[in-house]
Amino acid sequence: MKQLLVMFLFLLLSTPYLTNASSTTPSAATQKSVQTTTLPQNTPSPSTTILATPSIPSDLLPESVNPIATLSDDEVVNFLTPLLSAQSEDNIVDTLVNIPIQRASAIVEKIIATDFPRNLIIQVIFGVATHYMNNPTAQKQLFVLLETKKLIPGAPPLFIAAQSSYPQIIPPFLAWAGNKKKQIVNQALRYAVAQNGTKELTVLKTLITPEQASELLWYAVDFNGKSSVLQILIDRNANIEQTQQGKTLLLLAVERLNPRIISLLIKAADTRKINRKKYINKFIDPNIGTPLQLAIRMQNDPKFAPNIKNEAAQIELLLIKYGASENV
Repeated sequence: MKQLLVMFLFLLLSTPYLTNASSTTPSAATQKSVQTTTLPQNTPSPSTTILATPSIPSDLLPESVNPIATLSDDEVVNFLTPLLSAQSEDNIVDTLVNIPIQRASAIVEKIIATDFPRNLIIQVIFGVATHYMNNPTAQKQLFVLLETKKLIPGAPPLFIAAQSSYPQIIPPFLAWAGNKKKQIVNQALRYAVAQNGTKELTVLKTLITPEQASELLWYAVDFNGKSSVLQILIDRNANIEQTQQGKTLLLLAVERLNPRIISLLIKAADTRKINRKKYINKFIDPNIGTPLQLAIRMQNDPKFAPNIKNEAAQIELLLIKYGASENV
């Protein structure tokens, strides 16, 4: 099939195009022997006839058509260097998918040995793998490269897949991961929350269980995460009434002096039909007290830094606005 297509293309390209009559001047004898023919009104003149070159799918082209087919693996890496330097992963992927998977894997191994960015190389691996969605064996040859020692430190591969132009590779990648799937997912989710990666967390949100969402929500509140990140976790049914070490989640937000998160949690409680008064005034440890009691104490207790008094006062007013009471 490939040979027939190539021969057809060769013959087609070898056939001269018909050109304008003005470009060729026939002899006088020839002119006399030609009879004038009147063409139908809508018939295109031969002088304007154009032959279209058919488009051949890249996967049907023989390897010899690929510009890197005759190069050694090291020469291919040199050929790709400008694209690697420009971090143009899509063009790199397009180059590597028109050669056998064994050779593509070997070239990627050579690229791994270079100093080009780790995340870029992982994106290239995922990009090439997307061209083999119906061939798990071929994908496996690429996924195993992610276990190369040089590619292990850094952002989790699953996070990079969510960040890349190839999120469709996530299901086959996790299928390949087998019993490592849970660990891979947990690492990626925690990293996405730590990076305030709203885009990545959105791509991965269907993988978040309520238990994971609850754990990650506490973590996000603890370091004042973005509202969009917290909202994704709440939407994945995170427990907003959870407690740890004598603190409620709302009290933790007060401790972090974050009015944005305080409002988000109270509104989430309203959405879930949780009694607002009970939610705001709940306390676990009498030595810590309610969120409002903590906000007041942060303004007066010398063990708290004096420069937080104004922020603590604003938190106090916000809690009162939402219905908090000092005496419960």
